[in-house]
Amino acid sequence: MNKKLVYLIVILIIMIIPIKIFQYRLLETLSVFMYPILVQGLKVLTGMITIFVIIYSIKYKKIFWENKLWIPSTLSLLSLIFICLPIGDIVEDYRFKDLYDEYTLTAEKALNGEYGDIKDNQKNEIQLPEEYRKLSRNDGKIYVFKNDQGGAVFYFKVNGVLDNFSGYVYLLNSESSHLLDDFGDWKYKSVGKNNWYIYYSN
Repeated sequence: MNKKLVYLIVILIIMIIPIKIFQYRLLETLSVFMYPILVQGLKVLTGMITIFVIIYSIKYKKIFWENKLWIPSTLSLLSLIFICLPIGDIVEDYRFKDLYDEYTLTAEKALNGEYGDIKDNQKNEIQLPEEYRKLSRNDGKIYVFKNDQGGAVFYFKVNGVLDNFSGYVYLLNSESSHLLDDFGDWKYKSVGKNNWYIYYSN
């Protein structure tokens, strides 16, 4: 049984690692409904295995070390911890920083009208050129807002349904944040780069 448990847990870990690392790509593929169901299912399965292993280890503590029960116990705990860590957010943060120059370049060009005409005080939907469509998870579409006081460019990070989405926002200045008021109730935080924020719909 020890070997079977180890094999099962190893298979779980092999499934969990890519699911967490490629979280935002899978959100595009599976939708914002299916991905959480998949992750929660893995959490429940991993949790059940972890509880079983712990109970089994306590019951047979005399042979815990002799039969190497500590191996499945350790692996199951590590897999449970790993699936609860924000690995996808860490990977996504690295991706944004790696593509920061491209984000800034396209935001400035969009505000200058190089990708299409921009009407003041409106939400302008712009299609990015093919080589930059990877920047916005909405088939490369971005929203551009502009008026006499400032400008803002929204890139999709998670393209959900209705008001359930989030994204990176480039704000031309401190007066530009109100341009996103039409999106509804928002919360945001800085990504540590000038003029850039992550916006989340509430």
